[in-house]
Amino acid sequence: MRDERGEAKLTTRDASRGRWRSDVTVWIVGALEVGVRINLSLVLVAILACGGSTSGTSTVAQASSNTSAENKAIARELIRNEYARWDNATQFQCLDDLWQAESHWNHRARNKRTGACGIPQAYPCNKMSELGKAYGVDYRANPWPQIAWGLRYIHKRYGTPCKAWRKFKRGGGY
Repeated sequence: MRDERGEAKLTTRDASRGRWRSDVTVWIVGALEVGVRINLSLVLVAILACGGSTSGTSTVAQASSNTSAENKAIARELIRNEYARWDNATQFQCLDDLWQAESHWNHRARNKRTGACGIPQAYPCNKMSELGKAYGVDYRANPWPQIAWGLRYIHKRYGTPCKAWRKFKRGGGY
């Protein structure tokens, strides 16, 4: 859908009421005209930050107090929207095993020896700062940018969570 300025407009469906919410609108300024690939996980985060809902995941602002189960729900949502090829039990089990071993899905985890931090144990930790800014949250205390960064890293470096998990099991991290 386009507005009067010709900008692309995305509205979201309120799952609890089963109707379209006009108050939750994400503007994708000119992206379609120039052929920019739209990062669906960032769109999802924008929707959630505006009060939209998804199946059981917390909003970005509330996520700083998440449990490991809630962090896993965020990962499932981002995988479903951004990495559809991984949306199966095998790939998620590999991701679960990997991040359980790294951080126990604790978004406040920090390795005192190396300085790696977060759910994916990024090193140096500030690698995730770009996504923290994009989400409008502190990447050190919020799981959304950590999970998004970790999934992107796995995708670019290994292709799938299972390939990353196999590398981890051989030793030396992933």
